Amino acid sequence: MNEPSPLAAEAFLLRLARGLHQFGSPAHRLEDALGRLCDRLGIEGDFFVMPTAIFARIGTGKHKRTALERVSPGGHNLEKLSRLDRLADAVANGRLTLEAAEKQVREVMAGPDRWGPLTMILAFAVASAGAARFFGGEAPDLIAAGVAGLALGLLEILVVRWPDARRVFEVFAALVISITAAVAASFFGCSAQVVTLSGLIILVPGLTLTTAMAELATQNLASGTARLTGAIMTFFLIGFGVSLGSRTAVFLPLPQAVDSVGLPSWSEPLAIVAVAFALVVLFRAHPRDTPWITAAGLIGFYGARLGGQFLGPELGTFVGGALVGIAGNAFARFLRRPAAVVSVPGIMLLVPGAVGYRSLMSLLEHETLLGIETAVTAAVVASALVTGLLVANVILPPRRPL
Repeated sequence: MNEPSPLAAEAFLLRLARGLHQFGSPAHRLEDALGRLCDRLGIEGDFFVMPTAIFARIGTGKHKRTALERVSPGGHNLEKLSRLDRLADAVANGRLTLEAAEKQVREVMAGPDRWGPLTMILAFAVASAGAARFFGGEAPDLIAAGVAGLALGLLEILVVRWPDARRVFEVFAALVISITAAVAASFFGCSAQVVTLSGLIILVPGLTLTTAMAELATQNLASGTARLTGAIMTFFLIGFGVSLGSRTAVFLPLPQAVDSVGLPSWSEPLAIVAVAFALVVLFRAHPRDTPWITAAGLIGFYGARLGGQFLGPELGTFVGGALVGIAGNAFARFLRRPAAVVSVPGIMLLVPGAVGYRSLMSLLEHETLLGIETAVTAAVVASALVTGLLVANVILPPRRPL
């Protein structure tokens, strides 16, 4: 392979780094992927990734250049992440020139998403309704949670068209959903707590918290600390919005008393499958990945439940995380695609977002000891999940950094 042009290598690597960062790759995986690619290309490259910046030193000898890319944290787009991974492979194997690859990276980043706004809104509703089943909700709770999810999806679409509202999106979304839950509780006898938590579950930064713990565990201390601080701030914004919205309950009629009718046991795996379909859309995965993502969700959920019988409900998450990690690594090893396509949606049923939310609400209600105890539980769950994912890499190495 001919030695690549320093300028062409820099342009491609920086563009690739920005794309992988934008589509959800955490710091430890992104730095590993870029470092391996530089080794394959025969050039020196050092990268330092933060949630809002990428520092890079690229080149050899006299041609070393230092660059800074200012980036904004983006949502997951697993289909585009997979496409960028294929481009990186093509460059590393000499099937594609750096100039052509850099152009294709631009096209991937600028290309439209597969899923349209209506599909995204419906996915929010399905995910919220499915979450209500996991939180012990009954049929009225599932319906109300689905309506709350629709409201969150609509707000998400509106924020894209109104960038100035992005800074207060969490507050406004929590306000709307808590009002929806209060109205549902007053007129239809739903559980306001279940509906609120289910409607907000996609917004609660449980995945961000888990990613931060993973970065800290892999010694990416600066990125992990920054991401952890961002997750805590998001929790506080959500808590403020929920507290503000719940005050409207004093103006509503007293909640109706309704007969408690539990949902049948077969509705639980059905809810997992429904949530998995929703996550395919919310994480912008390719439709062909739906069976793999569904299988990972089922394996993780029931693996954590089985582990909980032996290790306790908190540490049982370790088993679920390990099983999801092994499934993702097997997917990467045999299909030669990023493990994140399977593992990221798969752990969404395990992340401690709901526990963290309950901790914050306890603190806001001046139940300090309960809030601290629940916060420690959330940290234990996140640590167990991250440890499971790291152990999975030892049991079955993925052979791919992403």
